[in-house]
Formats: sequence, C-alpha cells, structure tokens
Amino acid sequence: MIQLRARKSRDGFKRRIPFQWDEELQRQADNLSTINAQVQQIPIRLDVSDSQWEAILDHISRKHSDGEEAEEATLDQTQRSLYRVYNNASFEQGGRFYGGWWQAVPKRWRPYINIAGSKVVELDYAAMHPTALSHRLGIPVRGRFYEIGIGNKPIVKATFNALINARGTSIKPVDGFDEESIGMTWSDFLKAVKSHYQPYRPYFGTGYGLRLQKLDSDIAETVMLHFVRTGRVVLPVHDSFLCAQADEAELAWVMEEEFRIRTGGTINLRRKRLSQVQINEIRARRALDRSIGLHP
Repeated sequence: MIQLRARKSRDGFKRRIPFQWDEELQRQADNLSTINAQVQQIPIRLDVSDSQWEAILDHISRKHSDGEEAEEATLDQTQRSLYRVYNNASFEQGGRFYGGWWQAVPKRWRPYINIAGSKVVELDYAAMHPTALSHRLGIPVRGRFYEIGIGNKPIVKATFNALINARGTSIKPVDGFDEESIGMTWSDFLKAVKSHYQPYRPYFGTGYGLRLQKLDSDIAETVMLHFVRTGRVVLPVHDSFLCAQADEAELAWVMEEEFRIRTGGTINLRRKRLSQVQINEIRARRALDRSIGLHP
C-alpha cells in the first residue's frame, strides 16, 4: 500500500527500496485500507460508446509511446486499489495516490465516469503549489498565475513546476515546448520565466515541489476519509478529485478548509456554495471525528 522509491537512476528508473514501518506509516496504511474498502463497494464505471472507448485507448497508447511505435493500451476498470508513492528515499517527498483506473482516463473523458449512478464533477485546486509557496513567502497570490505574456499556460506551468521540482536550475525543455511557436529559444524562455517569478527564486532548483506533493497528498487523504465516513467516495487524480454531482459543494468546501488548516492561507475554487447551516453540520461532524481519533 505504501511504496518508497529511490532517486531516479541514470536510466530514468526509480527503484523501490525497503523501509522501516512506524506508527505514522501504519496510520497511513490503515487509512488506505479504509478508503480502498469503500471504493470497492461503490459502483464506478466509464459510460462511453465503443468508438469513444477506442479513442480513449488510442490517447493512452500515444501518451506512453514516447515517439516510438505505440503498444496496445488497456484500461482495466477492476483496478481500484490505491497506494501511496514516496520519492527520493524520503517520506517527506511525494506520497501521492496511484492505482485507480480513472487516473489514466484523459481529462476530456473524465466527465463520462459514473459514481453510484451519478455523473461526476471534477474539482481542481487552481495553482495549488504556487499558492502554498505564496503563503509561505508572505506574498500576494496572483490571479491567472501561469499567464505571463509569453508561451501558453501549459508550457509556463510545466516550466515553473520543473523549476521547483528539479535539483539545479539547468532544466531540459518541457514537453510541448517549440521554439517556432513560442518565438524564442528554450534558454531565453527559461530566463524569462525565472525573471517573471523572481519572488519564488529561493525555491528554484531545490526539489521543494516534491515536498508540496506531500502537502497535497496529505490533503487528499483527509478529503477522501471525510466522504468515506459517510458511505461515499471521491476519487483522487493527484491534486484534483472526482465526485458525484450531489457532493460537489461539500467537496469544494472540504478542499478549501483542509488547505486553510494545513497552510494557514486561503485558496478558492469556483463552485456551488454550501449554506452556513450545512457548513456548521460538517464542522460538527469533523470535530467529533477528531475527538474520537478518526480524523488524521
């Protein structure tokens, strides 16, 4: 249920390494067992036509081909057991949840996932890691964080994340970077990104991004447990979640609340709003959970 992996080797492989269990890791494993047991009980399926199914498999196949001839892809909807993966031989880095078949479904097709007979909604933190860093640095959080006047949002986002995830600031071009479409060399583009995000330079090249993954994975654990304890599920896709439509407002509130508790700052999601009565009821239930040791 819990994996610890070494730093990436020269061949790009992160091998699993043994570790000593302690009370905290056992708590995480117990929580995973609770979450997985509930996920196994709830009907979760992908409602698509045969042609849509083929399009999804083709996308998955091309994504993992790395420019080589694509192998036939599969999507096994019996794969529901989640596990956590820690990186760089440290339980303070990574910890995200993997193993659910829905995580392989391309974003455009996720609305076709069905939880217990309901269509799903996907809620995602907007610029979660930069927002957490901004609170840590004591600087204002910019709206439209990845719009900087050059490049497109996915390329800028990937470059910023590479700068905080990598050790050292001489990073290779991110996937999708094209000099012709961007209008500058990778070296010039990287310099421009570093200049734009000058306040965040203390974290460039430090590998701190993996510590932020530990933050978002711990939030994910608590969010999932919140719903499991009332017989429901939300499905993690790294730092976003899929939920039944009826649970959208509650999920968004819990996501915002857990972020506030763990960082001391706010983060907003565009969402339906709970009434104050509903919020008070949820807070009372969570307080009871903590008082009897059910809440992490």
